Amino acid sequence: MNRKEPVFLKFRFPVICGIKHSGKSTCGKLAAEMTGLPFRDLDTEIERLYRERYGTAASCREIYRNNGADAFRALETEAAVRIAAQEPSVTAAGGGLCDNPQAWNILKEAGAFFVYLDEPEERLFTRITAGGLPPFLAGGDPKALFHKLYGERDTFYRSRCDAVLPHACPEPAPRERAEKLVAILTAAGKGEKQ
Repeated sequence: MNRKEPVFLKFRFPVICGIKHSGKSTCGKLAAEMTGLPFRDLDTEIERLYRERYGTAASCREIYRNNGADAFRALETEAAVRIAAQEPSVTAAGGGLCDNPQAWNILKEAGAFFVYLDEPEERLFTRITAGGLPPFLAGGDPKALFHKLYGERDTFYRSRCDAVLPHACPEPAPRERAEKLVAILTAAGKGEKQ
């Protein structure tokens, strides 16, 4: 599927959700390319807001670690407002969007169609810790902390998202996964049950 596919979501726009390192940005960029919609990344918007406000660049991980959860969530809420005010796009949400009901509701009220990228726990833990231990896994047994976090977020996303893109073993190529995402979006736009 190398051509642009129509997505008949009318007044809704896809927001790709999932636990950190589930492939939201990669899958979202490819799906945007396939559908002809622009791509936006909530984390990129948070970093842009931080740079505008403080005159210095910082990653989401650095913002969270140095400024705390409340400051990070405030920026995330602002970023959601910005994205909601723009033309429809394929949007990659941050891994912790489920912990920010205000940002979630802003996107929902703007017409978000939430899709959960399901990934196996062990695969995600390996990806997350490959670049060093993130702040949210510090202060105890990282694997046990992640197991708890994974269970909570998996439950949330499965119950609150409009559709689930199931994981596959072996892991599919990114383009194959994006094609499945576009198929889900197209079916949803036609009113087909997810």
